[in-house]
Amino acid sequence: MNKISIALNVLFALAIAVLFYFQLNNNYSKSTSAPKDTLAGGITIAYVNTDSLWKKYEKVKIMEAELEKSGSRIESELKAKANALQQEAYTFQEKIQAGSVTQEQAQAKEAELMQKQQDLYQLKQTYEEKAADETMKKNEELRKEIFAFIDKFNKEHDNYTFVLSYSSIGSIMVADSSLDITKPILEGLNEEYKKSKER
Repeated sequence: MNKISIALNVLFALAIAVLFYFQLNNNYSKSTSAPKDTLAGGITIAYVNTDSLWKKYEKVKIMEAELEKSGSRIESELKAKANALQQEAYTFQEKIQAGSVTQEQAQAKEAELMQKQQDLYQLKQTYEEKAADETMKKNEELRKEIFAFIDKFNKEHDNYTFVLSYSSIGSIMVADSSLDITKPILEGLNEEYKKSKER
């Protein structure tokens, strides 16, 4: 989720720079200040609190639960394979101590066990890469979906010039709560998600 927040913050940091530019030009050219939510040239802004969005958007909760379930399943599988390999090595060590295997057999089994250990490590790496790819793919789909919804919402309602992202780790340090449109965005997203599940 943090990757989404960082991407949103970078995108919207550029928007803030543009807003400051217009605000500074307006301050030098006019003695009166624009209303709080309207900047020079009729530019209007609002923001969405992405911390709240990630906590309260039902689809995010479901997605996180699915990823966690998948991660737990993979972790259990890898742990079972590692335990089986450890048991195999322990059993063979007992045979060596009992003197029931030749030196050639011991060397061959040691090479086999080392190969199995390497295979297990590679399997772990493959699972981790797949999990990271799947997370990134789902995050990107979610980001596009949220952006599309906000764009549609904005056109149907207030038609702000900019809708910014605000979060506890973002670059916007202060945000006037009168410009916060998180609640209607969340309600709309959750309503659309609910309808999509009913289909």
